[in-house]
Amino acid sequence: MNYSFADCPVEIRFPAGEESYTDFRSAECMNSETVITVCSSREFTGMSYGIEYAPEKYCRFLRSQANPSSVLFADENWTDIKICKGNDGKYSEELMIAAVYSALCKHNVLFLHASLVEKDGDGILFLGASGIGKTTQASLWEKYENAVVINGDKAFVKMTENGAFAYGTPWKGSSNYCLNRKAALKGIVILSQASENSIKRLDPCEASQAVIRNVFMHHWDEKALNFVFSTLDEVLKSVGVWQLDCLPDMNAVEITKNAILG
Repeated sequence: MNYSFADCPVEIRFPAGEESYTDFRSAECMNSETVITVCSSREFTGMSYGIEYAPEKYCRFLRSQANPSSVLFADENWTDIKICKGNDGKYSEELMIAAVYSALCKHNVLFLHASLVEKDGDGILFLGASGIGKTTQASLWEKYENAVVINGDKAFVKMTENGAFAYGTPWKGSSNYCLNRKAALKGIVILSQASENSIKRLDPCEASQAVIRNVFMHHWDEKALNFVFSTLDEVLKSVGVWQLDCLPDMNAVEITKNAILG
């Protein structure tokens, strides 16, 4: 089945009857350079003298911490990826995220822990630690500005020749929001809870330090990690970053709207 993530084609082969990510299917993605296959280890690995092994071309190996019997094998360039289901018959969602993101990062794509809202085609990302209020602020935009909450927990950002764009992902954490949409990225907001609302634009050094804590990093692949840093640098040159100290109220929405969208 062909899928599109951040306007990048990816082919994912699920076992019969186990297809997923329905909203991200794409009939247009016929020439994907990346193929991810979900299978059992018995279908993929070799066996000799009681030893199980992966074929030689698969030089990447990841194991799920949540489901240690589910493992991932990939070639050097993340074009041929196998995700083996664990002993419970399920594959690790974390490994699927790692597979998709590893394939996308060379196309100037970042994966962030963030809420994403869209208003009239313009996108704003809310970043911060778990529980800080990312989904709450997004919901306030939905309530007071009739904005669309694309995702409440995870988003892609892609740097293009026409600027930075933010995208929904199939993964939403504990949020209820999960749409396959994109928006022109107009601002990144770092959230902090406070007794009154205030917003300020961060200088480049402050912005870099604040945003990087919310970007998923490829600690398992140096080349991919370099792609991430390069893309992040371009995004921060293109998009402003603000610090929002806030309450969960309409005024927080209003001052953010005025600062970013004018």
